[in-house]
Amino acid sequence: MIVYSIDLDLKARVGILAYWYQGAEKSSATNFQHFRVIANGESIDSSLVIVGRTKNYGGPFKITTQADLHLDRFEVLALNHQKRLPLSKLSSRPLAR
Repeated sequence: MIVYSIDLDLKARVGILAYWYQGAEKSSATNFQHFRVIANGESIDSSLVIVGRTKNYGGPFKITTQADLHLDRFEVLALNHQKRLPLSKLSSRPLAR
């Protein structure tokens, strides 16, 4: 998990950019472990999952664009890739809690 692998010294120096650095480092790995996410009765094969309840992730960056803090649901961004992630192919779907 990106959140748990953050270098705390780096985070102290660059703040929120440490999360993006760690995400880029993880996404450049050549092999991703795959797993199945089950949410709202739907099964999704994934290699990376971001779950959001707000539109913004890491400051001004919008990843879960259909998420809404005032609704009783989360938006799930699930990627299924073997190699480096092509950021142009990000897609997400809102799922009820």
